[in-house]
Amino acid sequence: GSAGSEFSNLNIYTNALNSRYGTATGVEDYCRKAQLMNYESMRAELEAWGRNKYLSTGVITWQFNSAWPSLIWQHYDYSLRPGGAYFGAKEACEPLHVQYSYNDGSIYVVNSYYESFNDLNVSAKVYNWDMTEKYSNTTTINVGPDSSNHAFTIPSLENLTTTYFLKLKLEDSSGNLLSSNF
Repeated sequence: GSAGSEFSNLNIYTNALNSRYGTATGVEDYCRKAQLMNYESMRAELEAWGRNKYLSTGVITWQFNSAWPSLIWQHYDYSLRPGGAYFGAKEACEPLHVQYSYNDGSIYVVNSYYESFNDLNVSAKVYNWDMTEKYSNTTTINVGPDSSNHAFTIPSLENLTTTYFLKLKLEDSSGNLLSSNF
């Protein structure tokens, strides 16, 4: 950003990183957490687009890559090494993908193939920090070609730890894993 703008330094980014993952203890910890934040943000952006494809006008990635060392947004760095955003995009854009929608707690299956899939099993499990199971649901759905398909919505859950986990699985009728999102 230009001098004097709120993006002229890393303060906004660092505050978000420290708030989400805990204050970085040094450069190595900061870089590791930055890659995780890039993974999460890119995956969420592209999953939201996948769920809303054909209803949204598109998606754009600011600074897909960078000609200098950077921690923000880059899919790959100046030496062409993939970073967290690359792997978040790769996860979100798998052709048959199970995902969580942050805005309403719904579970969707996004199909980018030009063929239908029938009798797919969609499962979700929510675990507290200590890995005690707090919620579980499974349903069977059919998905049309090039589509976004609502499977179910996770209800509001009580007594969750501050950090908790959601494990999603998509399997065919024979139990073969097609997509996993944890």
